[in-house]
Amino acid sequence: MLAMACGERPDGRVKGASLYPELVLTDSVQVIYYDTLGEERNFTFFSSTDTSIIAPVVKDASAMTIDTTTCPKEGKIYCFVKGNIYTTIYFSTGKGGCSPHFRCIRDAQLYCFSMSERSRELLTGKRSSAVRP
Repeated sequence: MLAMACGERPDGRVKGASLYPELVLTDSVQVIYYDTLGEERNFTFFSSTDTSIIAPVVKDASAMTIDTTTCPKEGKIYCFVKGNIYTTIYFSTGKGGCSPHFRCIRDAQLYCFSMSERSRELLTGKRSSAVRP
């Protein structure tokens, strides 16, 4: 019998909370929006310590994983804990015909998570207040 990773189910699904146990300690974020889907070169960004922005993202990325996707990324979120980057979460709010989702990489493995309507609204709504570096 093969041993499963901590928090992993027999179907290969795993809870984000077991992959990133300190994600709940996220105290600030920097959200980066790519000008063109999947292309990181040109972007705008905003930073926040507002828990009403942080909490929905953390909740979604702590849930059970979903099937991986090859959809292009719209941006990424740097999650900070005590001033240090804890992890990077990539996102797609549904542009290009993709389902809204988050994705993270851990130990060379891609993990995807469903994006709640609240997270989608926040990320879509905040894009207009993002600035160029």
